[in-house]
Amino acid sequence: MKCFRLCTASLVCGVSLLLAGCGTGTGTNNPGVTVHPAGGKVLVDGAPMEGVTVILKGDERGASAKSNAQGEFTFTTFDPGDGVPEGTYKVAVLKRETVGADSSYFDENSPNYGKTPPPEALGKVVDHIAEKYADAETSGLTADVKPGANEFTFEVTSK
Repeated sequence: MKCFRLCTASLVCGVSLLLAGCGTGTGTNNPGVTVHPAGGKVLVDGAPMEGVTVILKGDERGASAKSNAQGEFTFTTFDPGDGVPEGTYKVAVLKRETVGADSSYFDENSPNYGKTPPPEALGKVVDHIAEKYADAETSGLTADVKPGANEFTFEVTSK
């Protein structure tokens, strides 16, 4: 009887410790790095554009964002919209889209599903922003993130 109580108590303690270690904590992916709110607006040929990807490339970390219909974006480093660590970053700005693709090769209900699509069925990749901006090394754009709120406007061209 004494052994049964001891085993039961040990089992309860063990399960309690296991469950305590399995919690989600704060729900964050941040490993303890201080981030600062950062976002802004992207203009293509002077007008806002939706769906533009903005990438910050740093020595140790990076961040990214996607613009809304007003061209506004908020950077993510670890968790959605959390911000960016302090530092100077090179910036890439791009929007690529595949047009004219035949999606029937990827539709399970299509007779084309599973077949190798011919090259013309893959469509064409269209860059909506000049190619030089797609690479942080060639864009000429930088962002200096400081403690506190950071707002950036990136003006790029389509050609």
